[in-house]
Parts: sequence; structure tokens; C-alpha cells
Amino acid sequence: MTELPGRQARLRLRLNSIEEAERWVLSWGTHATVIRPQALAVRVCNTAIGLKERYEALRV
Repeated sequence: MTELPGRQARLRLRLNSIEEAERWVLSWGTHATVIRPQALAVRVCNTAIGLKERYEALRV
């Protein structure tokens, strides 16, 4: 892990599958950003869009 300015950090992981990586990133919610691989960023983005669509009617 590398500490970055602004109370941020960069973490590099080796995981067994892109599915495992996606679950791990999503577990951090809005506190994580995928930098690469792009395939993982696309999967996380698509999941986030699906969640937004599912819960949008509940916005208060």
C-alpha cells in the first residue's frame, strides 16, 4: 500500500479472478476507485449502474 496526499492510498492486489476483485472493490462502496484493469472498471461501473436503477425509486 502506498499513501497518497489527501488521506488517500493506492493498494495493489493479486486476486484469483476478476469476479473476486469486483466483489472486493464493491465492498468498499464509494471509498474505492478501480484504476486498472479496464475490464474490472467496466464491470464495477455496470454493477453500479444496475444498483442505481434498482434503488433510484427509493431516493428521499
